[in-house]
Amino acid sequence: MMLKYKAVAVLLAVMVTTAAGCSFMELTGEERAERALVENLSAAPADINYSNDYFSIYKPDSLNVEYEDSYNLELEGEDRTYLVFLGDQAGYENKGEMMEANGIEGTPELAEIRTGDEDSGYVVFDELDEDTVKVITGINGVKGTVITSKDRTGAEAELLFEMVNSVQTK
Repeated sequence: MMLKYKAVAVLLAVMVTTAAGCSFMELTGEERAERALVENLSAAPADINYSNDYFSIYKPDSLNVEYEDSYNLELEGEDRTYLVFLGDQAGYENKGEMMEANGIEGTPELAEIRTGDEDSGYVVFDELDEDTVKVITGINGVKGTVITSKDRTGAEAELLFEMVNSVQTK
């Protein structure tokens, strides 16, 4: 009888430890990107802190504007170049159409399209080599792109979604 209680206690301890460990597990880059896509389709835009004659955008302080025109913003920082493009197709019918429009051949690590009540967005991780990935995000006709290391894909997708979701045209 006592052995049965000990077995149950050990089983419960293992289950609690496993559950606690799972709650602290870090999300993969793909999971972070998919979560950011869903959240940004329904989230209020980040506060605008940069504006030019054509549009306004949330721009992290760590990034510097290198080039801008009526449809493009090139930002530099943290040894990476971020591109924001206004004029992307606002919605894609399917993943194939979205991948073709973004010049992606083959099968990317991640290709996800989502639509909200009035919004549509997508995220793509296109592996360029064994260490480098092109991250592309888009919401409602605004696209963001960065080339980064595999271990930064989730964080970069989150940052790009923050920026593209904040764009307001003038």
